[in-house]
Amino acid sequence: EEVHLFAPISFLDDGWHQRTYWIYGRAAGEGWAEFQFPPKRVPCGRVMCIDEENAYSYGRDPELLCNTSIVEYRLFSAGKRPTRKVGIPKLEGSRWPKVKYPTDNPLASNSVDWHQLSKLPADKLSALDYNWIHEEPDVMAKAMVLANGRLFIAGPRDVADEKKLWGRSNEKIFQQKMESQAAWFKGKHGGVMQVFSKKDGKKLAEKKLAYLPAFDGLVAANGRLYMATECGSILCYEGQ
Repeated sequence: EEVHLFAPISFLDDGWHQRTYWIYGRAAGEGWAEFQFPPKRVPCGRVMCIDEENAYSYGRDPELLCNTSIVEYRLFSAGKRPTRKVGIPKLEGSRWPKVKYPTDNPLASNSVDWHQLSKLPADKLSALDYNWIHEEPDVMAKAMVLANGRLFIAGPRDVADEKKLWGRSNEKIFQQKMESQAAWFKGKHGGVMQVFSKKDGKKLAEKKLAYLPAFDGLVAANGRLYMATECGSILCYEGQ
């Protein structure tokens, strides 16, 4: 099938570079100019699962798909094949400068101003047909698996809101938040597993983990979950 799940930097790369992600689509675009295109048009994310009709993803907020250093995410379910198209012309209107896109001016508002993008209607930011969305989830999904009508994610807590932090990183309260986030991301506090209904996104359960999962380190088989950890262990969980 021409449309498929793929990762431009391979499925094994756990670097979480700002301009890379998994894609359920046809093409990734090229470099700085086009990294922001696919997530506006097809399901994309750091990690994803797919079934017959839908994609389940931990992906960046649509207004942040521009030239910004901020990375905030949403956990969502959406149709695998969007029923409409959204293009850059729809993101430009009377408030936007009349320039080529991506832009011939690296500081133009249609390139860097995520505040302006956040004010646009949702249907101008993304062509996805969402089933449900969790805005700013409190767990960073490093691993994900779909099984028995449920979506399982695991990873560190997300304790720093980068939208609020933007431009204020020298303030003590935000420096403390960043230190705490770094500690979670390094596994100093272990991790968290959460379970959601794949149908409506309702949170069903949460479990504290002693270790962080390895990237894409969750699989399900025969009623059990198996998780590879960053420290090299394999853990098995069985439902009650």
